[in-house]
Amino acid sequence: MMKARGAEPSKAAQSKPADDSQEIAGVKLTHPDRVLYPEQDITKLELAEYYEQTAEWILSHASHRMLTLVRCPQGRQKQCFFQRNAEASIAPEIRRAPLRDDKSIKRALFIDSLSGLIALVQMGALEIHTWGSTAKDIEHPDRLTFDLDPAPELPWKIVRAATLELRDRLRISVWVPS
Repeated sequence: MMKARGAEPSKAAQSKPADDSQEIAGVKLTHPDRVLYPEQDITKLELAEYYEQTAEWILSHASHRMLTLVRCPQGRQKQCFFQRNAEASIAPEIRRAPLRDDKSIKRALFIDSLSGLIALVQMGALEIHTWGSTAKDIEHPDRLTFDLDPAPELPWKIVRAATLELRDRLRISVWVPS
C-alpha cells in the first residue's frame, strides 16, 4: 500500500536538490510533485517510493521480460501513448534487446533492476505490460497472460464469474505428458 501524502519520505528521497528533483536508486526524478494519478492524488515521487518498496516482487515478474508501456509523462489526465521500442532518449537503466520485424531490427525495452523500474517512473510509464518472452529468447514465449479488462460499467460479479470460468476451462484442457 502506498504511503499517505505527508508521510515521511524514504531515505533515498530525503535529500532534495535545489533543482526540485529527487534521486531514488540512482535515478533522478524530475518534477517529483507532479500528480500522475489525479483520482488518487499520487505523485511521481510517491509512485517511485512505492516501486522502491515493492521492487523485489515487481522484478520477480517483470525483470528481463520485454515491455510494452503506456506512458503519460504529464500524468493520466493528459495525453498518453504506447511505447515498446527504444528511442535515443531512453535512460540507460532501461535495457534494450534486438527485435527483428519484417523490414528492420528494432530495439525492444526491458528492465533488470530497481534503477530500471524507477527510470520507468521518471519517463511517465503508468502501465507496464510484460511480454510472454524474455530478452534472451524473444521468439519462444514461456508465459501466457489472460488480461481480463472489463468495461467500467460491468459488474464485478460478472468479471469474477468469467475469471472462474476461464480457470475451469484451463484446468480441463491442460495436457500433461505421460
